[in-house]
Amino acid sequence: MFQTRKYIQFNDLVIDNYDMLASANLSGGFKTSTIPYSFTHGSYAPLKGRQQFSTEQSLSMTLKLNTKKLSCDQRKFYKKYVQQNLIQ
Repeated sequence: MFQTRKYIQFNDLVIDNYDMLASANLSGGFKTSTIPYSFTHGSYAPLKGRQQFSTEQSLSMTLKLNTKKLSCDQRKFYKKYVQQNLIQ
């Protein structure tokens, strides 16, 4: 059975524990058009360059932030750090 994709890093926010990411859903696509193969299954993208553009995407995820080891004054800075990295 295949597992769903887990996010490892989001800007400067590193998600190093799989318990930290409760759920995630990414929807969107790419602007690249594909051409079907003639006599077989599948398709390919005739890219002339290495750059590929994506369409507008939507990301929905639930994070569990463990702040038990942080002092009360550090918690607000940690939450602000997480919010800024998710907004960028």
